Amino acid sequence: NNPEFLKLLSFTELQVGNLKESIRIINKAIDLRRENEEFYLIRGYAYMRNLDSQLAIQDFEKAININPLLKDAYLNIGLVYSELKNFNKSLKYLIKAVEIDPNDYRTYLNIALIKSEMNKYEEALDEINKSIKFNKNNLNAYLLRGNFYKELKQFKLSMSDFDKVIQESRNDQKIHYEALYNKSLLKLL
Repeated sequence: NNPEFLKLLSFTELQVGNLKESIRIINKAIDLRRENEEFYLIRGYAYMRNLDSQLAIQDFEKAININPLLKDAYLNIGLVYSELKNFNKSLKYLIKAVEIDPNDYRTYLNIALIKSEMNKYEEALDEINKSIKFNKNNLNAYLLRGNFYKELKQFKLSMSDFDKVIQESRNDQKIHYEALYNKSLLKLL
């Protein structure tokens, strides 16, 4: 009957992929303490990973209603709307996350992805550069930027980003091979 212990247990189940168990446990915590934004954030994230978009949105909104400055709730709800291809609504929530924490590279990265989905590559490039400014070690950001440069026909800059990722990603084969693949497509161009 300890809500904090239940929160930790639910989060652990979430981390190992036991989504239903995580939801079951966090529901107990919510029954004990309804006004805890973290509980709704955890359950919303579990719903999001379980592809229950509407339930995830409801829980993130509940978390926001309890704590309007909970950046991760805005970030996550933005991601859900992005998956639903509702880019304008997604941007609305992500921009709110930036207002709360203008130094979070993840938010700019996701805004860049949405802008690219909308074929707004110049704007996407501006956002990915902000992300890189706050986290110079995120190779995914360089990979994305390389693709944005490619779309904007700035091939030398694109090649430079792909080469950076290839050189620095030896320990992460997935991103390494993705960069090699993108570089080969660029060479074909």
